[in-house]
Amino acid sequence: MHGVRLSGIFSALLAISLWGGVNEATAADSAEPIDFAKQLRPILKARCTACHGTLKQSSGLRLDSAAGLIRGGDSGAGIVRGKSNESELIQRISTEDPAVRMPPEGEPLTSEQVNLFRRWIDGGAEVPAQDQPDLDPRSEEHTSELQSPCNLVCRLLLEK
Repeated sequence: MHGVRLSGIFSALLAISLWGGVNEATAADSAEPIDFAKQLRPILKARCTACHGTLKQSSGLRLDSAAGLIRGGDSGAGIVRGKSNESELIQRISTEDPAVRMPPEGEPLTSEQVNLFRRWIDGGAEVPAQDQPDLDPRSEEHTSELQSPCNLVCRLLLEK
């Protein structure tokens, strides 16, 4: 009888310790710094740069670089470093009001995507060293870059 009770207590303690380990792992994951180039830029490119990119900057806002996002547009800074709740970006991507929500078309960003932006801002909104806005596809620099031998070979390989 005591063996059953002790094994039950042991099982409960084991479960509690494992649950604590999972929580610690989750906390560690959320403590990892956000990589703007790898985690945020793809979201912005997929959902925002058609209106806020190289060819078009609605409301004077360009979102194809971290610097452009921080700088903001006609309504002021896009973010307040360290203060996601005061940042225009977070207000726009997290609101349920369709009149001001961004992006205005399609599904809203997921809560996970919004949380990535929050964590990046609250963590100081570090700008990557190689952060550059996209090249204008009409520019000579962009055209010559696309026609370089390396890029021609790379494009041919990727098309296969």
